[in-house]
Amino acid sequence: MADARGEYWYFEPGTDANKITVPELRSILLKHGVSYRSSAKKPELVGLFNDVVAPQAAQVQRAHARTKRSTRGITDVPSSSASTATTEDTEDETLLAPPPESARRTTRRTTRGSTAESELPPTRAKTPSRAVPAKHSRGMEAEADERPAVRRVRKSVTPAVKEPSPEPEAWHRSDATSPFTQDNPFQSGSSPTAPETATRDRRRRTTGFEQKERRKSEANRRRTFQSNSEQLDEGVVVPTRDNFNPDIKHEDQDITEEFTPEEQLELVRDRARAGEVDILPPRRRKNGSKATGTLKAMSGTLLLTAAAVFGGAWRQEKVAVGFCGVGRYPTGLAGLDIPEWASDILPTCEPCPPHARCYRDLKLECDTDFVKKAHPLSLNGLIPIPPTCEPDSTKTRNINNVAQKGVDILRERRAQYECSEPDHQGNPVESPEVSEADLQRQMGSRKRKGMTEQEFNDLFDRALPEMKMKDEVVESIDATTGEQRLASTSLAKLPIVCSVRRSLQQSIRQYFLQIIGIMLFTLTVWYGKYSFTDRRAMEARAKQLASDVFDRLANHAALSIQEPGAYPDKGISMTQLRDDVLRNEFSSSRRQKLWERVQKKVEFNSNIRAAVRTTTSGDVARMWEWTGPIKLLEDGRSSGKRQSGRFSLGMDSSPPAVNDMQEVQKWDEGRPIY
Repeated sequence: MADARGEYWYFEPGTDANKITVPELRSILLKHGVSYRSSAKKPELVGLFNDVVAPQAAQVQRAHARTKRSTRGITDVPSSSASTATTEDTEDETLLAPPPESARRTTRRTTRGSTAESELPPTRAKTPSRAVPAKHSRGMEAEADERPAVRRVRKSVTPAVKEPSPEPEAWHRSDATSPFTQDNPFQSGSSPTAPETATRDRRRRTTGFEQKERRKSEANRRRTFQSNSEQLDEGVVVPTRDNFNPDIKHEDQDITEEFTPEEQLELVRDRARAGEVDILPPRRRKNGSKATGTLKAMSGTLLLTAAAVFGGAWRQEKVAVGFCGVGRYPTGLAGLDIPEWASDILPTCEPCPPHARCYRDLKLECDTDFVKKAHPLSLNGLIPIPPTCEPDSTKTRNINNVAQKGVDILRERRAQYECSEPDHQGNPVESPEVSEADLQRQMGSRKRKGMTEQEFNDLFDRALPEMKMKDEVVESIDATTGEQRLASTSLAKLPIVCSVRRSLQQSIRQYFLQIIGIMLFTLTVWYGKYSFTDRRAMEARAKQLASDVFDRLANHAALSIQEPGAYPDKGISMTQLRDDVLRNEFSSSRRQKLWERVQKKVEFNSNIRAAVRTTTSGDVARMWEWTGPIKLLEDGRSSGKRQSGRFSLGMDSSPPAVNDMQEVQKWDEGRPIY
């Protein structure tokens, strides 16, 4: 906002710098490019003003006096990218008026994307011509303009004054429905502009001088569509069919067009009024940066490399450990020692499979009638899983089946023994061991039909050594009969309920002392907490009861003084007071503990006298008497004048007698007495 005093009011004669406010001084210094400290005080600012700004007064006023008001309104300044050679001084240019021609002028307008222009009625030509319908007025906008004036640059010649040519009335007509206006908000408060006709005429003409001042960016943004062919006949442009149908290049709207917040809001409202579901424009998808993708690829590569190195080291150590009893003890991975807490990642030895002779590096050889069979998950030796020895003939497979049946019978026997269940005949199982004869008899009862006794005995004799070779089968000899007995240590045949019960029993037997210690510790902690809280509660209650006892004794002492006939005893029996205070406590032990605390607190008080006395009723009891200060009671229970032993037990006292109501007179000397 302009200052009413003027732009350089502080250069006026008689202006005192000391009377200028600090904000104005800061503004003046910034205006003239004088730097100062942010914490500078007014004396420092005044000194800078007098030393730097004040000497520039004459120079600034001379430059300001040369400045003249502009009568041209807003001037299109050429961009900095334009060549300086194309801009010439307007004072040195002389525009020669073109020869008078009778050419018909048409309005030249620039087309915009979605701005609708009102159709202008065609002007009447001076020469007789065919009438053109109004529908061709938009096509005629693309006609060529008149010939440009010849320009001569001559500094000695006085510039010719351009006289405005008469314009059609339609150019000056202001329609209420037109989206354009002649008001310029940027010219408010500026110098008065030239008449509108001259300005519009200058804008409407296309001369060589104006072509030089046009910015390069304007050439891309504002284009006028000109017809492909023109027909000139004595200065008159004759319209053709091509003039009415110019080739307009329709540019597709870019889907990534950005909008201002106001345009965005208007677009959303238009879509909402149109009933579209997705009223918001599609959002741009953020393209992932190459750095993020590279980082992820590098991280994945490092993880895969680390996993491959660890897998290779683990496989090498697994092969070195080999079979149990043949290989070595695992110590580390790739020569690195592994601590005890991470020893679970070390590989363990594998048991030697049956019918095989095991060697180092997980190598083995199978017995006769057995072939080595690789594990399906070993991936041809890539994963260190040891192979097994499988039978190579039908008879060998039958022997293995019989051996497996015998092992199943031994497992069932172990399950019956562990769960205390009877056998198939209903007899209790006293031992998990089974003799060879009983085992053969039980297996013979389960043989398939069609098998002779001789075939079964032959298979059993050859399967018995196979059963004894199992790790879970334990062989023993009966001391009385001398026969061999077999038992299985496997618990695979145990029912779920029996397995859980057996596991609990074994855990209790194994950790019996620890369980007892934990239970005792828990009970001790709980009892300690209970005793502590109970003692705190009893102590708090004892303090409250002692306070009640003090109130009772104090009140009793006051009543015995006010009404000695009604209260002849100055103290109260301790036992009577106990039964009165603890009337809601029925536990004798708790009453005793609680009253011991109360008695200790009461008798340790210096205002209480404890003594064994004989009451008025003749009972000998321990009496508590209040010996401290006494406050007279004013609760209406005594009249304060009765001295006899008679007293009323009613709620309301009787009214005083007339004789007792006496007027108290006091002599007043009428002067102050010292």
